[in-house]
Amino acid sequence: MFTYVLIILLTLFLLSVYILSSLKEYFYEREKVTMFTKANVVAEVITSKGDIASADITDMIDVTSATKDLFIDKPMRLLVLDTQSMVLYDNDTTNSLKDKIFIKDTVKSALVGITSNSVYQNENASYSMDAAIPVLKDGTTVGVIYLRQSLQDVTDFLHDTQSSLVTLSLIISIMIAVLSALLAGVVTSPLARFTQVADAVAAGNFNQRMDVHGKDEIARLGVAFNTMSQHLMVLEEKRKMFVSDASHELKTPLSTIKLLSESILQSPDIDPEMVREFLVDMNNEVDRLNRIIERLLELTKNDSAHNRAEFETVNVNRLLEVIVRKLRPLAKERGIALSFAHSAEDEVEMLLDKDKIYEAVYNIVDNSIKYTEQGGAVGIRLSTDLNSTIIEIEDNGIGIPKEETGRIFDRFYRVDKARARTTGGTGLGLAIASDAVNLHGGHIEVISEEGVGSRFIIILPYAGK
Repeated sequence: MFTYVLIILLTLFLLSVYILSSLKEYFYEREKVTMFTKANVVAEVITSKGDIASADITDMIDVTSATKDLFIDKPMRLLVLDTQSMVLYDNDTTNSLKDKIFIKDTVKSALVGITSNSVYQNENASYSMDAAIPVLKDGTTVGVIYLRQSLQDVTDFLHDTQSSLVTLSLIISIMIAVLSALLAGVVTSPLARFTQVADAVAAGNFNQRMDVHGKDEIARLGVAFNTMSQHLMVLEEKRKMFVSDASHELKTPLSTIKLLSESILQSPDIDPEMVREFLVDMNNEVDRLNRIIERLLELTKNDSAHNRAEFETVNVNRLLEVIVRKLRPLAKERGIALSFAHSAEDEVEMLLDKDKIYEAVYNIVDNSIKYTEQGGAVGIRLSTDLNSTIIEIEDNGIGIPKEETGRIFDRFYRVDKARARTTGGTGLGLAIASDAVNLHGGHIEVISEEGVGSRFIIILPYAGK
């Protein structure tokens, strides 16, 4: 509000200065023209009667009578001077300067044939204007006509105009101040509320929302803020769940290791074979801890490197063949047939972060093997369409309940927790796979039926190729 008022005041001040300056220049110019016109008329009257330097002409001609009509509208001091600056005639009989030398800058200029004019301040602080023109005869200066008048009427008019402008400026400023205060209240009220809500969200209270009214900029800002708060609340819930799940996952093997180590310490005559068995169990739990930590580190790396994948041209056929070769021993050990179907002459190459896509496909295939019963099958198919590369992993394992297919990519979420313990699952493999595929602008579709099997479809668009 203060800024607006100051800007308006400055604008009005500059406008007033311009108006007063223009008016002053206009009135001064008008008075100058009037004085020169009247001086020329006087010069013509005098020269028409005879020689200005002749005493008999000055005595016989009643200059006042001849020129009285010129000064009816506005009194002026009229002096007629000869070439020696001596006053031959003065229309002010009270303070007459007749037969006296009168020297002014304007008179000096007129004596050398130059018409001149000036504005000066009197001793009483009032202003006057004078003008002097040469009287010519046969091209020679024979005298000077000098006029002087008061500018008090012009000064009074300008002063009145200035007072009016000041009054008008004050009225406008007050109106602007009132309107600005009202506008400031309308604008700053939601901003104050916005600040209050933002402070609450910054303090961790993510359920705060802005009241949105209308469709202006503040309303759009409120909608964006509410969307951000909603996302922050969801992220906070996921963070809490993640911390809780991670703590639980890490605590379980640690508790087992502590229990086994205490059993060894508290049994002085324990059988060496039992000690060995305990140590094997402890080693398995340590391996499990390592797997969880490695998965967590992988997720952290994916989060911190979001949108910073290292793309390179990758032969997808060769990549999948490597994954099949790595997992075939595990599949054989479990009695599961692992196959890879693709067209030998149709090589698929595209820009990918090789390590991330390798990890994604590996995790899904590994999951399918672990959750497929002995004698089952896991198949991988590679195909393409006009816009993307499609990798399908299908198994005839235990399947996923329909109500849980939307959560299998959540971190630490496992459909069959008991089975995950025996297979060494961490609940992080599918989350890592989802993050990796999303980083490439793709997505994973899941089609599953409990007791029949599951099909994971990885779709990778050609963006960036």
